[in-house]
Amino acid sequence: MLTKTKQPAMLLVHGIFDSSSVMKPLRRVLDSQGFRVYSPDLVPCDGSASISTLAHQLESFIHTHLADERFSIIAFSMGGLIARYYLQCLNGTARAQTLITLGTPHNGSALAFFRIGDGFRDLRQGSALIRTLKQTEDTLRSLNPLSIYTPFDLMIVPYTSSIWRIAKNVSVPLPIHCGLLSSPKVHRLIFSHLSHLQSLNLPALNISQSVSPL
Repeated sequence: MLTKTKQPAMLLVHGIFDSSSVMKPLRRVLDSQGFRVYSPDLVPCDGSASISTLAHQLESFIHTHLADERFSIIAFSMGGLIARYYLQCLNGTARAQTLITLGTPHNGSALAFFRIGDGFRDLRQGSALIRTLKQTEDTLRSLNPLSIYTPFDLMIVPYTSSIWRIAKNVSVPLPIHCGLLSSPKVHRLIFSHLSHLQSLNLPALNISQSVSPL
């Protein structure tokens, strides 16, 4: 449990066909551990808007609600690519402490080829967006990113697309994509990751309180 008056900020980024409400299971756990949690609604999130458009919305939300404060990011599904665009293309690394992605198609998803829209175009394997992010992803190594995924994911095809070259990758055998948000094992992995970064005394993390792994 975090004990200081000024608790660390955590930004939750939802995925496609979702809103901030899908992050509630994770938000409750973070709230119980003393984090100040922020979770914007990015719209439209139906595949019609580009990743860039949604990332600029995220940037605006951060500017409005977090001022000059530093924060960590946990992003679900397509939200991971939105977060990466913010970090890599909109100078977000100057503000971020760490990035954790849950079921994010870092290398694109074959399912996106069957849908029409700027967002789906970005999600396709080998898209201009995926190539652009790959070119500068090494700039995120300082954030010690963590990618958690399930090998039974039917939304990310193939599931190995969630394996991110620069991240620590952890497989959790869950039957459904959204299970990554409510799984106690995933929650423990998240807090273990935060505790590990804290133990390294990384300036970028700036969390001096102890975090219990639940």
